[in-house]
Amino acid sequence: MKVGREIAASERWREAAPGYVATIDSPYHRHRIEVIRRLLPDPIGKTVIDFGCGQGVLLVEALVRGAETAIGIDIDPTMVAEAEKIKEATVLHGGVERLSECRAADCIIAANVLAYMTDAEEQQFYICAARLLRPGGSIVITHSRP
Repeated sequence: MKVGREIAASERWREAAPGYVATIDSPYHRHRIEVIRRLLPDPIGKTVIDFGCGQGVLLVEALVRGAETAIGIDIDPTMVAEAEKIKEATVLHGGVERLSECRAADCIIAANVLAYMTDAEEQQFYICAARLLRPGGSIVITHSRP
């Protein structure tokens, strides 16, 4: 079943979120997150947006490494509730439409997110990312499967 075409991403993540949170310490996720960590630019004093932030693992990473502002956006209420435990981060519940509420960013992360979106949502993501990304900024987009 194709998420974003045959099933809405919000429906897919409503079902998958509890299992995802429970397996975040698995070898697959540890490796995936380590690869993303290596791709992230130096966030010291910068604004980082994690689109599809899940429970906020990369928000914590950005803050620990010195980000001034860390903003997470996720479509699933379970994931948002987990990420909201990170008091230093701003977490928004929703999808690509929430990017329009954000201001300029130095780094935008979309880890394992875009493949779950419709073509229109993905196009809107890139339009918003182009508008938000400061000159010299970075965008880190990944998608992997166990």
